[in-house]
Amino acid sequence: MKKYILFCILAIYCVLVADAQPSLLDPAFGVNGIVATDLGSPFAYTNFGKQVLLQPDGSIYLVFESAGATLIAKKLPGGSPDVTYGNKGYSVAAPVVNAHAAIQTDGKIVIGGIVTNPDYYSNQYDFALARFNTDGSLDYTFDGDGIQVTNLGSADFINSIAIQSDNKIVVAGSTVFAPYFDVSYIKLARYNADGSLDDGFGTGGIVTTDIGDNQYASSVAIQSDGKIVIEGFIDVGYALLRYNSDGTPDLAFNGTGYKNIDFGAQSVNNTIVLQSDNKIIAGSTLFNGTNNDFAVARFNTDGTPDNTFDGDGIQVTDFAGAGDTLTSLALQSDGKIVASGYSSEGGNTNFAIARYNTNGTLDNSFDGDGKKTTDFGGSNDYASVLEIQSDGKIIAAGYTVNGSNTYLASARYNSDGTPDNSFDTDGMLVDHVNEGDTHYTCSVIQGDGKILAAGNTWNGTNYDFAVVRYNTDGSLDNTFSGDGKLTTGFGTTNDYANSIAIQNDGKIVVAGTAGDNFAVTRYNVDGTPDNTFDGDGSLTTDIGDHDFLNSVAIQNDGKILVGGSALARFNTNGSPDMSFNATGQLAISFTCNSIAIQSDGKIVACGTYGGDGLVARFNNDGSPDATFATAGLLDIFGEGEGSFWTLKSMAIQNDGKIVIGGSNGNSYRTSQVHFIVVRLTADGNLDNTFDSDGFAAAYPGPSNQDYGISMIIQPDNKIILAGSAYNRSNDNFAIVRFNTDGSLDNTFSGDGIEITKGSTAYNGIAGISFANDILYAVGYGQYPGNFGVIAKYLVPSGGPLPVALTDFTALLKNGSVLLQWQTASEHNLGRFIIERSIDGNRFSPIGDLNARGNSDIKVNYSTLDQQPVNGANFYRLKIVDADGNFKYSKIVEVNIPRLFSLSVYPNPATNILYIQASGTNEKSTFQIFDATGRKIKGGAFTLQENTSVPIDINTLSKGTYYLRLSGKSKAETTVFVKE
Repeated sequence: MKKYILFCILAIYCVLVADAQPSLLDPAFGVNGIVATDLGSPFAYTNFGKQVLLQPDGSIYLVFESAGATLIAKKLPGGSPDVTYGNKGYSVAAPVVNAHAAIQTDGKIVIGGIVTNPDYYSNQYDFALARFNTDGSLDYTFDGDGIQVTNLGSADFINSIAIQSDNKIVVAGSTVFAPYFDVSYIKLARYNADGSLDDGFGTGGIVTTDIGDNQYASSVAIQSDGKIVIEGFIDVGYALLRYNSDGTPDLAFNGTGYKNIDFGAQSVNNTIVLQSDNKIIAGSTLFNGTNNDFAVARFNTDGTPDNTFDGDGIQVTDFAGAGDTLTSLALQSDGKIVASGYSSEGGNTNFAIARYNTNGTLDNSFDGDGKKTTDFGGSNDYASVLEIQSDGKIIAAGYTVNGSNTYLASARYNSDGTPDNSFDTDGMLVDHVNEGDTHYTCSVIQGDGKILAAGNTWNGTNYDFAVVRYNTDGSLDNTFSGDGKLTTGFGTTNDYANSIAIQNDGKIVVAGTAGDNFAVTRYNVDGTPDNTFDGDGSLTTDIGDHDFLNSVAIQNDGKILVGGSALARFNTNGSPDMSFNATGQLAISFTCNSIAIQSDGKIVACGTYGGDGLVARFNNDGSPDATFATAGLLDIFGEGEGSFWTLKSMAIQNDGKIVIGGSNGNSYRTSQVHFIVVRLTADGNLDNTFDSDGFAAAYPGPSNQDYGISMIIQPDNKIILAGSAYNRSNDNFAIVRFNTDGSLDNTFSGDGIEITKGSTAYNGIAGISFANDILYAVGYGQYPGNFGVIAKYLVPSGGPLPVALTDFTALLKNGSVLLQWQTASEHNLGRFIIERSIDGNRFSPIGDLNARGNSDIKVNYSTLDQQPVNGANFYRLKIVDADGNFKYSKIVEVNIPRLFSLSVYPNPATNILYIQASGTNEKSTFQIFDATGRKIKGGAFTLQENTSVPIDINTLSKGTYYLRLSGKSKAETTVFVKE
């Protein structure tokens, strides 16, 4: 057994709080109820360069796509990462692909691309925009969550983006129509700065151009007068189109608003830029019958070719290779034109750059003949975009392919075409985007309340088992393996832990797959290998050609039962249990995803074969239980909500009924998938008292692409099923609770459904565990790599509280906040705890008020917060009954005018943090709190106007902190980062 104890990265994620129903997340756990951890070595993600954006200070934004999402890397002028940006120089991941980017005047970056629309059969996409703040986070002022998705009715593609001077966003692309996808229209959309569609543009912000059967827009640019120019295709020909600022066709352009262009050869259009005189420069790739060449053309403002440009308005450039493809254009300040793309030479593809004089001829001052190719040393290099710096240097970006790996690549050239060796020493930068790759798949709660999560992590060569133990506050438990984390490898194979269980003696059993074999390992309570188990704590079992293990359960006698491609049982020392099918192994006719052991020792297994959902029961010796269903096997195919079944998790009620959770859909339209729970009687028949037919369905996401993965039964027999829900841009944590009759439990999160943003991009639950009204969900998130994510929810199981709250308001009154609420009726009600937050997520109690307790008439309550903070104050009520059960009210907000401003610098800081404030000359106190709300440091001083006070933070651990400055008449809170 090999153990790697490496490092942990805690990423701070945003949890959105709905005004109508507070989140069930426990704010005292980690950061807003969520902890993210990585154990392994950096993993080199495949990535594709999409855009270059420049800053006045010489720093460079590289927009790229990786792992199904778009991110931004910020580089210093020399090419090194700007580690103050985002996470080690990388932004969060936005779940948008095929993205094109533009930068606003305030430095925020907008990307436009597509997301998959699961409401269609296949290959259906929607317009998608995302906006990033200057620190690399998503801008939640943009459509509420940083992402805007627009469904235009079929397969919708954004191909270009531009930003107007008023920060309105214009995107251009096309819509391809079902069912044969042989008709496409040009589509333009304009969005306001807040992400909403601009009703003053076209129809509801959308313009559709229908002047042919096959048309699309590939590039958009905005003239100085606000008119919009499009390059695209109409039918089989190259075309230019111009629109007025309101989206109507500009009839001054060729009398129709569009003009077909005949280049005399087959053309693939790519990009346009506008000169200051509004002449249009277009870049395309021409096929001349033998190979492709760069083509750069210039058009007058009326769309006619500009014959002062190379004599006929077009310049065709051959790089002397098998084929050349133009992808991007840029204009220098002197009017010269630079084009980038790639050229095939000698079997390899390289970056290709050409520069043209203003008259269209090649500029021989650029690398001697106006053309330049760059080989990054791999098999193929592709330049996607370029920009011109203010000092005249040229930077191009794209990607390079080296064997099976694809990496972000960028090159910078001096104005004469020579490599700029001040950029990563040789003018070329390859960015491997090394981030973690850890996934949690299962969890279990110890008797002392500590939580164990297991899964897999990348060790630099392959994947290993990963096990992490957390304290109840989300911190790592250092009594486990020294730092709370351990990894276990089974040699050179990829090893994946899929299930975890705790024995009666506290020892920890983790089961999964090592290569093509079953793998089981057992740890002592402190995380050390249990050498009484197969000699070193780990064993592998070869049953067939392709073995995999999904589930583990511990019998009352301590024997270990596992299920996957087959069933197997081991004695407590790890040896095969020969009393089980005489070999310790049992072949089955389906993939077992979950196993459970009845109180009588019989074994129940559920899983899938093809589209069938199957449940089997075996006697303790492994023989089929003939009293269950038909000869011990139940096939659910064709039953219930649809015909495509994935049964993933199972539990047995105290009355012997069997409950199974998973997903269900239609095999002919597999994108339509939803949560499903099946309940069987003890003899293997559908339980018709459960939602009338034995099946209960839930649709947690808006797109019917929701996968139920893990299920538990609460002590009151309510059923919780968790997994992921797709919202048309990414997957989120999804949890659903059912009543014992199969109906949704509306006392759970208001409607029976809890959705959590575990990270900024794709995230989902793989396992849940429950004890003492606490639910832990584990899975993964992206930021920008993959991290193991664990979320803690407070899930009171006492049912609905006997109170009807009809109103809750907050009013600013003479510098205080008056809170008022009313109950329509009360029964056995205990008290109200008033809680306040400065960010709407992390609440703290500021007072409490006893309830009347029992009343059938309206009761009015009020209290006064006499010390609200400057800025936003969020309030909620924790409503507690006499038995200790509780629920939360809605959240209300009051804003207190800021009497003074507080700033800290530098931020991030290392040893000394300076406090500076305006509007105060009084004695003040400061307090520093960590991300969990725990006070770390404090002190007092008189802060004079426009002076700074140093605070020693050298002893603080790296992370995010809150600094609160309080005076006699004012208070302020700000956030800083210790690095």
